[in-house]
Amino acid sequence: MKHAMSPSTTQPLPEIDNAEAARAALAHAGALGLRLKGGSMRPFLRSGDFLEVRPFPETAYRLGDVLLFESGVGRLLAHRLVGLRRAAGGGVRFLLQG
Repeated sequence: MKHAMSPSTTQPLPEIDNAEAARAALAHAGALGLRLKGGSMRPFLRSGDFLEVRPFPETAYRLGDVLLFESGVGRLLAHRLVGLRRAAGGGVRFLLQG
């Protein structure tokens, strides 16, 4: 699961903190709210910032976008897209930081 996100400028959405709930919220409402934990993306994003997450096609991603993805069992991570690499078989590999 990979989704682009930006600081929320609309009314708050229900907060989500696990991958299963995130998938359900995106399928039902097309968006979800995420409260950021950690400081690895300061000063752009700070711990406690509320983010709105929406799905975008991979072809729309740009360097510098913040992507939400699942790492491990049910854990959500948000990192900045810093590079793209062609993968074997014609796919694309995302290089993330943060």
